[in-house]
Amino acid sequence: MAITKDGIVVAGPGGVRPAGSVYTIAAGATHEYKSTVSLVTCDTNSGLAPGQYQLHALQRFRFGFLDKDLSNARTILVYGGPWNVEVG
Repeated sequence: MAITKDGIVVAGPGGVRPAGSVYTIAAGATHEYKSTVSLVTCDTNSGLAPGQYQLHALQRFRFGFLDKDLSNARTILVYGGPWNVEVG
C-alpha cells in the first residue's frame, strides 16, 4: 500500500506484515480478502499533515505454491485504488 499526494508517494509499508493465508477457492467462486497493513511516512520525523491524499493498494497472490512441483506456481498482482482519503 502507498499513500500519495499530488502524485508523490508520502507514505509506504512499514513494520512486519502478518503471515500469508491459504484459501481453497472453487473455479468461478469468489472470496473476500481483508488485510491490515502498517504505513509509515517517507519523512519519518513527522506524520501526515492534514489534507487530501490518495490510497493505492497492491496485493500479490500466489497460486499452486503448495504443490510439490513449484514450476506450476504462478503469481498475480491485484491493484486497487486510488481511493481518496482525508487526514486530519
